[in-house]
Amino acid sequence: MELVNGALLGKLVWKFISEPDSIWVQLLKARYLKGADFWLHKPPPTASCIWKGLIGMRDHVKQNIIWLIGNGCSVNVWTDPWVPSLPNFRLVPTVEAHSRVVWVKDLILVDSNSWNVQLISEIFSEFEVRAILSIRLPVVPGADRLVWSKSNNGQFSVKSFYKQLIIQAPSNSSSSSTIDPDFPWGKFWKLQGISPRVHMFLWRLLHNGIASRSNSSKFISEINADCPFCLCAIETRDHLLLHCSFSQAVWFASPLGLHFEDSSITIDTMLRNWIESEFGTEGIQLGASLLWCLWKARNRLVFDKIQPDILKIIDAACTLAKDYSAPFSEDVVDFVPGQNLTSHVRWIPPAPNSIKINVDGAFVFPRYSAAAVARNSEGALLGCITSVSECSSPIEAEAFAFLLGASFASRFHTERVIIEGDAKLVVQAISGTQEDIPWRIQSHISDLRHVLHRDDNLEFVFIKRDANCVAHSLAKFALDFTVSDVWLGPYPPSCLVAPIATDRESGCFDS
Repeated sequence: MELVNGALLGKLVWKFISEPDSIWVQLLKARYLKGADFWLHKPPPTASCIWKGLIGMRDHVKQNIIWLIGNGCSVNVWTDPWVPSLPNFRLVPTVEAHSRVVWVKDLILVDSNSWNVQLISEIFSEFEVRAILSIRLPVVPGADRLVWSKSNNGQFSVKSFYKQLIIQAPSNSSSSSTIDPDFPWGKFWKLQGISPRVHMFLWRLLHNGIASRSNSSKFISEINADCPFCLCAIETRDHLLLHCSFSQAVWFASPLGLHFEDSSITIDTMLRNWIESEFGTEGIQLGASLLWCLWKARNRLVFDKIQPDILKIIDAACTLAKDYSAPFSEDVVDFVPGQNLTSHVRWIPPAPNSIKINVDGAFVFPRYSAAAVARNSEGALLGCITSVSECSSPIEAEAFAFLLGASFASRFHTERVIIEGDAKLVVQAISGTQEDIPWRIQSHISDLRHVLHRDDNLEFVFIKRDANCVAHSLAKFALDFTVSDVWLGPYPPSCLVAPIATDRESGCFDS
């Protein structure tokens, strides 16, 4: 019951910070804050129980909010959460940098509405620079918006906050980890492309059922409980696999490029976030393999005295992920010219005097690629384009692909342009039929609607994956080889020769 009351108080905290013009909020500010910062305020002994309750839940809410940047005028660079790909969404402040910038707007070039790359590079670390530049600024700057990161659409819900309170609640048992009763076990067991032994290992991790030294020391008091990798801390499950300096080097050097600065991150919360926040199938496969290979390297060090090698661990994890992901991967498409595709949806060419631009995105955290392929009514290639950068989720990659397609369309002068892709949610959001828009792509959708409003000849269409193989192949190629480029004219990159031939020879043209 205490957690339920806390969740309801959390809703009041959310309303207090997101509805500053409400009369009740202004009254409470006038009585208690008197111009002070809500996040630093200490309630007086005479404060009402409601106000004390709000302050009690304040820090729990603070951990799960993030600002979506519009014009950057309301967001403090150092104290506010606003960088989606960083732990706690916050930057690490430095004394020197504090004197140079205060608000996010100070990092934006007003004339071009783009990031001031030179200034950002001078102030922040390389890791933080990449994280900031991966944030997309809207074409039409608006007010900054505060969103709730634990819901898909950014709106606060008592249910989502209640789940967070359960996760953060201290364990009643010193011998095992607290398992979230709402952990997505159904999705966990449906994960594909993971070795069965690795899958069972993840289950054991979630129940803290591995023979770490901290667990063993509960039964054998004489055992050395130090981490064998760093020898600087007790070897708990989370320290060994996430927070040890050696493990952190492995995660950061891997293709995932993860950086765990927040010591409160646990295996439970990490796996839950991977499953529920569209981390990407390939990302989960590689992440699970890295956990397994780190544990195997630890055992070889403890029992065989074999020193661990970062590159060998990463190579072994990549090989393991690749070996087991191939049978389940949607990316494995064999294009054979003349192949009978009557059982699949076909790509249909546009009408005369029109062009069709197929788009698709590919994602392996933290990198994404977007691709757009333009063809005419005869199926001839007019050009294609790719872009590779960083983002935080697959749905962002898909939204970036539609933006790339819309930008690419401006190169062609024709009566009608059809941009089609296999991300149904994005297309429905653009058209307005999807009201529950993920907060990570709300600015993308706003810009796409703006483009659609000003260009009557533009149309966004959803198609199934089978009819979007050309764009899918180009996006995968761009991500695999980090290719950001433009090809204009009838000669495609080598990865498109076969799929374009397949589209043209699969009966998709009326005779």
